Amino acid sequence: MLSMLVVDDEYLVRSGIKETINWQDYNISILGDVSDGEQGLELAMKYKPDIILTDIRMPFMDGLEFMSRIRDNGLDSSIIVLSGYEEFNYVKTAMQNGAEAYLLKPIDNQQLIETVEKVANKIREKRKSKQYLEKFKNELPVLRKQFVKDMISGDLTSWEEILDKIRFLELSIEFSNNLVIVIRLDEYDTLLKLQNPAEFKRFKEELQKCINDNLLQNSDYCGIAAEESDAVWVVLLHIAKNDDKEVENVRKCCKEIIDTLSRNFRQQISIGISRVYDDLGKLSLAYKEAYAALDYKIIPGNSSVGYFGDRELIGYRREIKDAIKYIKDNFNKDISVETASRELYISPSYLMFLFRKELNKTFNECLTDYRIYKAKELMKNTRYKIYEISESVGYDDEKYFSQVFKKVTGMSPSEYIRSFSRG
Repeated sequence: MLSMLVVDDEYLVRSGIKETINWQDYNISILGDVSDGEQGLELAMKYKPDIILTDIRMPFMDGLEFMSRIRDNGLDSSIIVLSGYEEFNYVKTAMQNGAEAYLLKPIDNQQLIETVEKVANKIREKRKSKQYLEKFKNELPVLRKQFVKDMISGDLTSWEEILDKIRFLELSIEFSNNLVIVIRLDEYDTLLKLQNPAEFKRFKEELQKCINDNLLQNSDYCGIAAEESDAVWVVLLHIAKNDDKEVENVRKCCKEIIDTLSRNFRQQISIGISRVYDDLGKLSLAYKEAYAALDYKIIPGNSSVGYFGDRELIGYRREIKDAIKYIKDNFNKDISVETASRELYISPSYLMFLFRKELNKTFNECLTDYRIYKAKELMKNTRYKIYEISESVGYDDEKYFSQVFKKVTGMSPSEYIRSFSRG
């Protein structure tokens, strides 16, 4: 039911409006009636009526000033003006102050009812539209997420339907030069058992911020991101053109996401990038490529960025690939950058330079990451003792191994092992 305030200095007019019409039949309630604009403004500010019937000529504050004060105070009440004057200037000024209608006295009840009903219907329609827009706004993230899922699953292939949804959901997506990026939180099940929920929530918020800052709000790109699950995020990204330089820039942006997160969190993440496609209908294929590229790691145990075009780790120097092979073959021995450089016939300083340039890590960091990765694999078989695992991955000192393990993973070896027995 809508509320209505009557403001008129003539008692008989106010009484006639209230008493001769059963406003309940029209879903209108009279919340009050007053004789001048000052009292009217006070009641309007207090009760915020949906409709105001106001006279023009009144003592203390006339109807025109009253209407102006109503708008100055931010009230959006619909105003119907009552007047005995059919002067153009009055009508014009009333309409400029937002009056919905202008009725001449003496007032005809039927005309008044029709005018109030017309204004009331406009209010109801406006509210329905507002409620719909608010509901749509609240549901928009869910609808956009579903659009991403439909695209990458191949359920949405009709060009007409794709275009309709892009317009309807107000998406920043172009029709060519698109790729898919998949971001995966590795070892999610283990982290879920051990990590503080508030810390995990903070990580997800920071990851979303990194995606926005480095990809979606980057002036070179446009696209949309959706959380596929608690452990996987998918980005549909449009780039300027399909060439190696553009893809390399996307890879750099993804590396920046990893670097930013690694400064505050220990979680290991993998990022996979698909090839570039000129057909939106092929994004399901691009998604599969990006997912496959998640595991294009030059060395397991590291956060990584993989591009589907790099199946053979194209883009890494031969010395780096040889050094990584050396780590994988000898991680359980007493090795260092010096022993590796002798094996590869290059200087230690040059090898250290290449690791920092190509991987943004030192040789020792990569060695440690791989040792911890292999230790985790052994821990999944709980028949091994911690000291046995320590020795198997190149650490003679169990205590030192435990310190390194906790520094890298954020949990002790015992906590990590217990996480599997909870499953």
